[in-house]
This record gives sequence, C-alpha cells and structure tokens, in this order.
Amino acid sequence: MRDKNNNTNGLYRATCRHIRYIRDTYFSSYHLAGIVIDSFVHAAIENWNYVEPGGPSAKEGDYEKQLLDYFNQHNTFGELNLTSPGSNQPVDTKSSMDCLNKVLTKIAI
Repeated sequence: MRDKNNNTNGLYRATCRHIRYIRDTYFSSYHLAGIVIDSFVHAAIENWNYVEPGGPSAKEGDYEKQLLDYFNQHNTFGELNLTSPGSNQPVDTKSSMDCLNKVLTKIAI
C-alpha cells in the first residue's frame, strides 16, 4: 500500500480517506468495510496520480467518474473480484456493494 501511495503521489491514501469520509458522513447506516475501500481503490486507481503544480491535469470530476466506471464495469452479480493489497487474499465484497455504489455515485456527480 505504501508503494501504491508513493507511486500516485499520495492520491491512493487521499482517495481512501475521502471515501471513508463520505461513507461516515452520508451513509453511516450502511456497511462498507475498510478493506473493501482499500482494495477497490488499489485496483481502480490505475495510473492516476497527483501532479506537481502547473503540470498536466485532468478535468474536474474525471477521476471520480473513472472510479464509478470501474465499479460498474467490474460489478459481477453484485460482487467485485478484489484481493487485499498486502496479502493478495480474496476480499468479500458482497455486504459492502450497496454502500460503495452510493458513495462512488455521490462523489462522481
């Protein structure tokens, strides 16, 4: 996880924290496990990263839409095929799917 965060100039950890903030602020009555957040962002972030000031950047909202698109494209029968970033063990996503969808939809609009 440290390598992913370093390779993305801190975007990985910032994204995980932002998703947790949205979950805790708007969807606290839903279940969304931290390991699902970490594993999802690790898989979905691809080659996105923070850039130095003045460097090339994407349009506002593109990154959030990419996360939602990744979720929609990889959602198979109400589950995501994710592994934990550290141990590569399978992650059970079934009980977290509804909340993850709500959080990603909220940040993408």
